[in-house]
Amino acid sequence: MDQRNKLARRAQDAPRNARQQRTVERTVKEQKWPGTWMALGIFIGLFSMLYVGHRTMVGIDVLLRGLALFSCVGAVLPYAISGLRIGMERLEWVFFNLLAVGPILMSLLLWTNFIAHGPERCTEHHIASDAVVRIPDDNGGEQVITVPRSEGWIPMGGEEKGATAYTLCVAKGCLGYWTITERHYVQP
Repeated sequence: MDQRNKLARRAQDAPRNARQQRTVERTVKEQKWPGTWMALGIFIGLFSMLYVGHRTMVGIDVLLRGLALFSCVGAVLPYAISGLRIGMERLEWVFFNLLAVGPILMSLLLWTNFIAHGPERCTEHHIASDAVVRIPDDNGGEQVITVPRSEGWIPMGGEEKGATAYTLCVAKGCLGYWTITERHYVQP
C-alpha cells in the first residue's frame, strides 16, 4: 500500500467548500464623526433651549419630556439594523441618541415653531407690571397668557433708560405653542 494514495484520496473526499474563506461578519469601526455630532448636539441643544425654549411659552417639564422622547428614537430601531450598520458599538449608539439625535430633533422643532408662526399680537404694558395678553381662542372664548416679569421674558433695566412701558408681541407657532416674537421698550 502506498501512503501517498491514501492522503490524496482523503483530500479529494473533503467537501469542496472546506477550503473557502468564511463569510466576513460586520464589525464595529473606529469613527470620529459620531463624537463630532454628539458635541454639536450638546451645543445646539443648549443654545436652542436658552434662546428659543426661553421664548416658547411652555413649561420646562414639557420641554424635558420632549427631549427624553426624541433621545429614545434610536432605541425603537433594532441595533443590528441601525447602529451596527453604520459601525457603532452599542454604548456609542445609546450615547449618540442621547447627545446628538435627541437635542438636534428637539431644537429643530423649537426653531420650526418659533420661525413659522401665525399673526403677531402686540400689546403694550407698564414697565413695572407683568404682561397679560388676551388672545381669542379657537372655541370662541379667550385665552389669557400671563408673562411674569420675574422670569426674564420682559426686558429688564428699562427704568435706567427712561422707558415707562414695553411692547410684547406673541404669536402662535405652527406646532401650536405660543412664542414671544418681539419684546422692546417704548421710549417716551
